[in-house]
Amino acid sequence: MSGSLLTRPIRSVGRFFLNLGSGSYQGADQFAAWARRWVTNRARKADEEILLDRPKLVERSRSLFRNNAIGRAAINTHNYNTVGRGFTLNLDVDAETLGFTPEQKDAFESDVERRWRNFAESTECDAEGQMNFAEMTGLIGATRLIDGEAFAVLKSIPRQNSLYSLRAKVIDTSIVVSPFGIANDYLWRDGIRLDVNGRVVGYCFENLDRTRYEVPAYGFQSGRRFVLHIFRKEFPGQSRGVPYLSSVMRELRKLEEYTKAELEAAVVAAMFTAFIKSNNSNVTESPIPGTDDNPVASDEYSLGPAAIMHLQSGEDVTFANPGRPNTGFAQYVDFMIKVIAAALGLPYEVLMKTFQSSYSATKGAQNEARKFFAVEKLWLANRWCQPFFEEWLTEEIFAGRIAAPGFKESLAIRRAYFRAKWIGETTGSVDLLSELNASEKLIALGYSTRQDEAAQFTGQDWADNQTKLNRERAIMTPPNPEPPANV
Repeated sequence: MSGSLLTRPIRSVGRFFLNLGSGSYQGADQFAAWARRWVTNRARKADEEILLDRPKLVERSRSLFRNNAIGRAAINTHNYNTVGRGFTLNLDVDAETLGFTPEQKDAFESDVERRWRNFAESTECDAEGQMNFAEMTGLIGATRLIDGEAFAVLKSIPRQNSLYSLRAKVIDTSIVVSPFGIANDYLWRDGIRLDVNGRVVGYCFENLDRTRYEVPAYGFQSGRRFVLHIFRKEFPGQSRGVPYLSSVMRELRKLEEYTKAELEAAVVAAMFTAFIKSNNSNVTESPIPGTDDNPVASDEYSLGPAAIMHLQSGEDVTFANPGRPNTGFAQYVDFMIKVIAAALGLPYEVLMKTFQSSYSATKGAQNEARKFFAVEKLWLANRWCQPFFEEWLTEEIFAGRIAAPGFKESLAIRRAYFRAKWIGETTGSVDLLSELNASEKLIALGYSTRQDEAAQFTGQDWADNQTKLNRERAIMTPPNPEPPANV
């Protein structure tokens, strides 16, 4: 009894501080006029906030991608600069851990890269047999931006006249749902099953006939991945992704409505409409001329070049003047697009493909875009390209097509075989010559490598380029002429 009496004032004091706040942060003010208009929800767990709103966000994101010019431009610009023509494997095994000599390291990497190209450049990597790896990566990148996430189920599907059996099937995010009769709780989150530690252990998918089935995230004994869930985690405890355009949907929609209204007003202004004002009560709507039912009226007027007309008594002419085009339209639209681009992490010049400002401004925009897309490319390579490659390499080694001593016995050695870099799309350059000169100095000072610079400028492998250049030099160099015979 006494314990409950002691806790009551403590709780009331706690509520006192919670309601009034400390007053140290102006952003927490609850009594100012601007604060009363600021309606927010109580801070909750990430999934409590996301899972309820996510279906509507996905619907609107897909609508913006289909019908909104700026929304589609933002997603396409992001995907083209992040994925572009796809990612190129640059294997870099840990030779020290594996005990490889430099020659063995080069030979193993060249063999694996050649086999991967044969696999990735064909449609054998796709469970549906329609896309190669680069096309699947583009679809994964676009789906991740539009829906906020992408799913790929890895399957072993042997086929006739096919060397490989590992394939990936890109899944529509709308079919990832919880089993019937199961609500979201600490173990299920909209089709994703967790263990007590919050680790994903399974996914539930829905068939076309509305039946549902569960796929484990990892093999129980092998530990190999069965499902790849590609989404950017923005909050602790987040289980599903949020569309890329979520934070600017309102602005995009209002900008679309404003643009349509201005366009309609401009079309009306271009029609040059004239109205006849009359005090005659017998005047009716103008009939359609040239028909028997609607003969031409004697009081009907038409506009023509340099035409002079005499109006009847009590009539006057007024021309519609909607005041279009609006002189402030372009300035307002540009400002709003700059706000949208900043929220999405894209420079305005890159989003709108307009490079009409000064060289320094264009260069600054390119530098910001390069940093942003470098992070996005690295993230996508780590979440999609690398896991898929690891499963492919594991299958090739287990099938005996690639010799990898110690791979099956040690996890440390297995990780040493998996080490790789992924060369993505280049971001272009404003002044290529000056950047090449800077690149030469970076290499000379040891701040960069020829491989990294080649990947940045061309998206190609430097060693492969040297092999091709040597072959081209051999073709271009004429054979030494035979000395003339002594007479």
